[in-house]
Amino acid sequence: STGQPILSVSTRRDEASFTAYDGSPSIEPWRVNEWGEMPDTVARIFHTIDRAEGLLGSIRSQYFAVNLPDVAKPDVKVLAAHRHDEWLLRARLDQATDQFYLLVATSKLLDRSVENYHDLQVDGYWEEQRKAREESGEDAQEDIPTPIFSFPALSARITNSVQEEVKEDFLDNTAVGAHDRLRDRGGVASHHCYRSQDVNFGHEKLSADNSAAHVYHEFERGKYGSAGKGRTRLRHIREDHAEWRMNPPRAYSVVNMANLTEDAQRDVVGFLLTEFKRFQCPRVPETLRETLVQ
Repeated sequence: STGQPILSVSTRRDEASFTAYDGSPSIEPWRVNEWGEMPDTVARIFHTIDRAEGLLGSIRSQYFAVNLPDVAKPDVKVLAAHRHDEWLLRARLDQATDQFYLLVATSKLLDRSVENYHDLQVDGYWEEQRKAREESGEDAQEDIPTPIFSFPALSARITNSVQEEVKEDFLDNTAVGAHDRLRDRGGVASHHCYRSQDVNFGHEKLSADNSAAHVYHEFERGKYGSAGKGRTRLRHIREDHAEWRMNPPRAYSVVNMANLTEDAQRDVVGFLLTEFKRFQCPRVPETLRETLVQ
């Protein structure tokens, strides 16, 4: 009703939400002895502010990862000084009312978004289970079929725009930053490097076929991956290629964890611990809703 943007709620991690109203996070009590009885419009302002505060608290308790600005409250001294100016008091009431109803809209939008996301996750899970049953030739006529605990049947995830943004942030900054630190210390081998044609990626010193942990690249499928024990992972890849009638795998170690120097490990671990703080959840989720929105 004021004709101006009042509340901006952003889902981007690098943009803060804000309110355009001037005000403070708290409001002083009305001084009856000094200012007389509280005018009806001022009483409505106090009541509306209380409703907005209560709704904001409810949203924050349900969606602890959602960043909303505090409700802006008028200076009670200004209200008292203009207690006979009905036009100004009405404007302050409009501001308080706008904040309340914008929070109502925010609450409804959050509820609907989470419910839709939950439904998409459930539908996606059952679709992956259906595909897995078709591939295995199992009958899925029963009402609640026994789950198939295979990687293809459980690995698919439906993500929203905020999750995609976080993923891109992690890849572009955290993962690339760790890679660059290891590369600068000579801990990375890559066929994308300068004059890679001069590197023998089949040499035993670049082999991932050992008991060490590796980040590896496999040429036949053009696939990067990580393994806690390279030899075990390569055995599984050979089995997959044989089953799929593909050429034997040709893999090399991009990062051999056993060959990293202590200085390199300290540098990268320190960098990663600092980066991970940016993605840390405020606390452990306690409900399904909190798990969905963290």
